[in-house]
Amino acid sequence: MIARPRCDERNNPARWLFLAGYIAACVLFWWLPGILMRTVLHTEGDISGWSFWVSVSALACFVLGYVTRPPHRPRSPGGQALLPVCREFSYKAMLWIAPVAFLLAGRFALYRSTVAYGEGHGISLAYQAVLYVELFFGFMFFGSVADWRTDRRRLILTAVVLVLPRVMVSLHWGRYFLAQGVVPLLLIALARGWFRISSTRIVQLFVLVFLIVMVPAITRGDRVFSGGLNEDATIVHFFEQGSTLRFFDQYYEASFKGRCPLLWMSLTDKVIPYRWLNICTVQVGDRKGLPATLDNVLTRQTSNDLLRGSGSNYVLELYLTGGLGAVLIGSVLFGFTCRCFIEWIGYASIYSGIWAECAMRAFMAPRGALGYTYERIPSLLFATAVTSLICWMGLVLRRPESTNSSQAPVA
Repeated sequence: MIARPRCDERNNPARWLFLAGYIAACVLFWWLPGILMRTVLHTEGDISGWSFWVSVSALACFVLGYVTRPPHRPRSPGGQALLPVCREFSYKAMLWIAPVAFLLAGRFALYRSTVAYGEGHGISLAYQAVLYVELFFGFMFFGSVADWRTDRRRLILTAVVLVLPRVMVSLHWGRYFLAQGVVPLLLIALARGWFRISSTRIVQLFVLVFLIVMVPAITRGDRVFSGGLNEDATIVHFFEQGSTLRFFDQYYEASFKGRCPLLWMSLTDKVIPYRWLNICTVQVGDRKGLPATLDNVLTRQTSNDLLRGSGSNYVLELYLTGGLGAVLIGSVLFGFTCRCFIEWIGYASIYSGIWAECAMRAFMAPRGALGYTYERIPSLLFATAVTSLICWMGLVLRRPESTNSSQAPVA
């Protein structure tokens, strides 16, 4: 189900831009608060030299794994006939779901505009289901287009349909909800060489990232540039709240590391019903039966409020799993799989949207868990297999009609 892309396989434009973006994410979520505290407040940061060098080593190992070229992924010649069928099906399915997605996103945005951030309730599972199903079909269509010139209008419409509902949600809620719709589309377009990389494009991408990080925070009421006891330190405290490296100093010798395998919990909390099995669960606030992942455990340790979740740190997750060796080896494997994702989205495929979404989630790993990158792969592969089966059945049912019509005598 893979077709040749327009760009050369050996010259994937997204390859090094992704690596640069991941390094920038590490700087933003790990080291920027300390840099600002030294340069703006002229004080020492709260990060020890030990945690700093462990994080530097983790990034170096990630780069080592990322520059390791993955084996060539063979194409499936039998999938060429099925690819356009899945492309058309996914596009129509997305359009059918889009009105409902806009309606629900508007209702949630209206509700959140009347409630302060951190209060009220978050987006419900029913709303998320609609928005994520729309995202699934939109990514499938976007990733199955080899040449943007053949489907330019539909690609633009798809981008608008996927991004706008998430803009509405993110203005008063989570900014990463918006990133989930924007970044995978950009990665696919970059990997296929649909637009040239230039200094102007780099500036535009930087501005887009800045808007995603800052605008939702401002519109939902965060103190970013003004307010608080120290006007000059507001921006410093804003970035300090987003830093997760401090968790390494606070919890690398935590007593809770032996209760449940944190890395395993992170990778399986979406596929194993821990709540119904009544094992490896934790209570956060009023919510009982939550999987004992590191982010849930840290949230309980800090705010005990899911709406003010603490975030996590995959370096701490690996360290609590197997010490420094797990950090180094795990970071190498993490970097290698990210390289595979970027290489795979260079081909038109019904799976490209899955790999693009995983690559986007990798950007969040410095302030999250490794499971956030991989947790949706089983469900997305299953949904893709079901969609492929439906499209294949439709293709088989249409073939006899086309064969009979071609053999009909001409009057």
